[in-house]
Amino acid sequence: MGKRKHPRNIFNRKVTFSVEAASYVGTIDNISTGGVHVITDQPVKMKAGEDVTITLGYADSKTDIKVGRIIWADDSGFGAKFIS
Repeated sequence: MGKRKHPRNIFNRKVTFSVEAASYVGTIDNISTGGVHVITDQPVKMKAGEDVTITLGYADSKTDIKVGRIIWADDSGFGAKFIS
């Protein structure tokens, strides 16, 4: 995974995410305090610079909502930098 400011951790968990008011499902491949790589279940039309809201659910019914800016995207998923 190369040298990064924030080390990435493997994190195989389903998430929902939304871009431009459309919601999708994907799987977090890896995550750090600075960003995330999400594998999408199907191609999603998104591009670098767009904001994405990621909702991560936990077993105790709590959720964590993160907002990120898409750094790159292709038919297999996207990488985003957290902005909040």
